[in-house]
Amino acid sequence: MDPQLLAAVVEKNLGLAYQVAQKWSQRYPGVQREDLEASAVLGLMRALETYEASKGSLSTYAYWWMEAEIRKFLEGEGYQEPSVSLHEPLGEDEEDEGLERVLADSRPLPHEVYDERTSMERVRRFVSAVERVGGEFAPYAKLRIGWQGGPEGGFGADPQPPERVAFFLGLSPRRARALEKRLKDLAKKLLQV
Repeated sequence: MDPQLLAAVVEKNLGLAYQVAQKWSQRYPGVQREDLEASAVLGLMRALETYEASKGSLSTYAYWWMEAEIRKFLEGEGYQEPSVSLHEPLGEDEEDEGLERVLADSRPLPHEVYDERTSMERVRRFVSAVERVGGEFAPYAKLRIGWQGGPEGGFGADPQPPERVAFFLGLSPRRARALEKRLKDLAKKLLQV
């Protein structure tokens, strides 16, 4: 990529990089925010080096790279990820159940029914709907079902379990549970399974 164009795109997306760094600085208050911002910008630059329009929106794609660079930095500095328990309650309410309850939900996801009951066109419509929802839901859903690229992409990676996706995206257990439920609801609605 042309260095001037690269610099312009990085500058245009600095707000997203700073936002990602802010999120991580709240989780790790002992870490210098400037270090997190530098890692996020490095992730943004790595994303721009490998980005193709067929991979979906640049911001979603770059978000993944920024978080990956921040994790790499934190691991290099000896910081540990906060643990995510499948069994402990997710909220402050004693009746709130853990992620284990959500995982026990038997509604299938696209990668589980593709060969048997659904067509690639229906799965692509599902991915298109996931991308329209946006936010952290899109990367969560794509990692869960092993989808690569935008709606015209395909199954190209191994589906990941919810707890690994939550860890990878830096989600709280409560947020992971909400996204998993939303993913299964969307799959039921659009895939009619």
